[in-house]
Amino acid sequence: MAHMKKEVGVKASLADVLPALIPAADMDRETLSTALRAYETRNNVVHNGQRDVEANLLRDYLGAIKRLAYYFVAVAEATAAGPGAESA
Repeated sequence: MAHMKKEVGVKASLADVLPALIPAADMDRETLSTALRAYETRNNVVHNGQRDVEANLLRDYLGAIKRLAYYFVAVAEATAAGPGAESA
């Protein structure tokens, strides 16, 4: 059993896994839910032919994705620096 791997999709990661792993103090839940809506909209565009995504929604979606990306970069840099390294 220890060698079994369960794959989690992007939607489940955004909806369930990341909120459980990222402390609320580090990432507000609105950012995570906006990123999930961005992914759902992306799927509608790619798979269902949706073409009417409003510009203000796109800005919100991209902002949330950008905040997630910066968070992951900061975590990766802190991990690479090792224990006891000062945070920026």
